[in-house]
Amino acid sequence: MYRASMGTDNQAATAKLSHEYTRRLVIVALLLLGWGLASVYDGAVRYPEQNRRRAKFDSFEKKKAADPGWKTKWKDYARSQGWEAEPPKYHSSLDIEMQFVMAVLCVPLGLGALLLFVRNRRLQFSADATGLHGFGSEVIPYSAVTAVDKRLWDDKGIAVLQVEANGRRRKVPLDDWKFAGMEGLLAEVEARLGDGRAPTELG
Repeated sequence: MYRASMGTDNQAATAKLSHEYTRRLVIVALLLLGWGLASVYDGAVRYPEQNRRRAKFDSFEKKKAADPGWKTKWKDYARSQGWEAEPPKYHSSLDIEMQFVMAVLCVPLGLGALLLFVRNRRLQFSADATGLHGFGSEVIPYSAVTAVDKRLWDDKGIAVLQVEANGRRRKVPLDDWKFAGMEGLLAEVEARLGDGRAPTELG
């Protein structure tokens, strides 16, 4: 367990992107991209090719009344083309269009997840004697923290600091699931505000 430091060290607590969150984010991104690209392949290549094979099978089947040996001829023809004798399912134009719809949905989401990973992997948060770093371009002094919301901390590892500085109020989340080490930052905040001027704690 992290122990808050009240000394003058330059970086008493730090938080970076957690390995578990990174793993899940990358897996989701790859699944979405894979699904999207597979959908493009199905709609542009596989389904049309299966429809051509089905149409060829149907042309053999239509002759069954006049040619009792049509099945044998079909199997020979399929073998010569490197196809399976069992004809594929026919795909409607709606089936094909839906593959491109799935691609339009999945590929941007997958790219978004990858971009989120790239952006977050560079983030680093810290708490030292001067305040909180990484939550914007400016350092957040501990005196600017007016409340600590820990209602979601036990269940989800999320605490929210209510900050008021330069006439502006905002909420600063400390997400310990996405960024490992936020427990240390929260402990540092609470320790440095524990001298009688601690903010109201919600939850």
